[in-house]
Amino acid sequence: MKPFYLLAVLLGSLSAQAAIQGEFDYAIFQTPDSKGYIETYLFVEGKSLVFKKNDQQQKQAQAEISMIFSAGDKVVAYDKYVLNSQTIADTVSYVNLVDLKRNSLPSGTYHLEISLKDLNDANAVPQKLEADIIMPTIAATPSISDIMLVESYQASSSPTIYTKNGYDFIPNALAYYPSGMKHVRFYAEIYNTLSLSEPDFLTVYYIKRQGDASDKVVSNLRKVKRSTAQAVQVVVAEFDVSELPSGNYEAVVEIRNKKNELVSQKSTNFQRSNVLSNELLANIGIENTFAAQLSNKDAYFYLMSLYPVGSDTEKEYILRVGRCSDTTLMRQFVFNFWEERMPGKAEIGFNAYKRSVDEVQQLYGSHKTAGYSTDLGRVRLQYGKPDDIIKWDKETIVNFNKDLLSADADKPTTAAQAPLQIWHYYKVQTQANVKFVFENEDYTGRQWKLIHSDVTGEVKNNGWDDKVRNRVDNTKNHGMKSNSGF
Repeated sequence: MKPFYLLAVLLGSLSAQAAIQGEFDYAIFQTPDSKGYIETYLFVEGKSLVFKKNDQQQKQAQAEISMIFSAGDKVVAYDKYVLNSQTIADTVSYVNLVDLKRNSLPSGTYHLEISLKDLNDANAVPQKLEADIIMPTIAATPSISDIMLVESYQASSSPTIYTKNGYDFIPNALAYYPSGMKHVRFYAEIYNTLSLSEPDFLTVYYIKRQGDASDKVVSNLRKVKRSTAQAVQVVVAEFDVSELPSGNYEAVVEIRNKKNELVSQKSTNFQRSNVLSNELLANIGIENTFAAQLSNKDAYFYLMSLYPVGSDTEKEYILRVGRCSDTTLMRQFVFNFWEERMPGKAEIGFNAYKRSVDEVQQLYGSHKTAGYSTDLGRVRLQYGKPDDIIKWDKETIVNFNKDLLSADADKPTTAAQAPLQIWHYYKVQTQANVKFVFENEDYTGRQWKLIHSDVTGEVKNNGWDDKVRNRVDNTKNHGMKSNSGF
């Protein structure tokens, strides 16, 4: 399965002009004669399309899709078609569109370009995606295909584009499981187990926390199947995740020999959003734990401090619990938050984060404001300590104004001259060399506001660098030194 950053690239491309919105995913498989092919999965959000009535007075959406695979200057595969939605009655607002395509490609690196256009919108501008795809060399040793996340599957009555091995598998291109979805299902294929030294082996599949190098299974979501070597073996897995907390996870498939030694492994990421309930938390015991020792004041403070690092669902629940007066519930949430992330070591995780929260409070908080609720504190907790900090503080700006304007200038005269600082990170998740720009327009010590970042999902202001450039130029013109790297 492709890396998640490609999903972000696509989402940016599809939503740039608030037109068609959707998500794209792909998986690579092999044919029985050991040739590689790629399956592409497209999800188009129905509410981003225009539905018009057809001749039968039923509403329907139409999206024109084009896909181009190229290698260098050569087009190796091309497809252009119209994707029609199901027809719906006037009483229904919209339905989503799902599509699957297959293309046979030899091993190598390809450039994929996808274009989507709403045919029912006369002013529609095609939305485009460009991405590089690597088709691996087919191995003669035991291996596993990419993992296809499946929304649903059933026995096939007649072959369709969704049919595999007698079943119709509807892909889940979103890789997202809200509270209403109680099961995670996935499909994979295992190849070349006939090359194993012994014919019997184990097929293992499970769910773990994303990025957990220990491969620790969460919530006992693991299954083991004894298998016998064959040319191709199909894996269809299904797990009940109704009680799986919100978070980022991986679905994993493994081949292990009779000695339980790992032969091959493949995984794919997905996100779970599970609305917590008071009843669920109430069943969590915290006796003789660090959480039970928290005072009422600390229970609230360290609950709310989790907001910068919680999932979207957890953030909603943190605010909800924070508004109530049940401090036991607050303690239970804090304990459960760290127990889910560090099973059996919740106190270690809490103490490490507590040190960061306390430091943020000392640096950016006050008797009226919690440090974690400030922009500086939130960024520090969410992304860690910056690698470099560039500052134009109040003293520097005031001295500059005295030199530039008059001897009695005692504060910056314009917002463009307000104190400014830039935090530089060498790496944030999958992004390298990123910045956070903060400004203090009221010139007080701790009222810093984030005005720009190039980190995905953060606030962006493309004109922020004009302020920096003006300050550097003015500093040079008036003989002042700047510690800016710009």
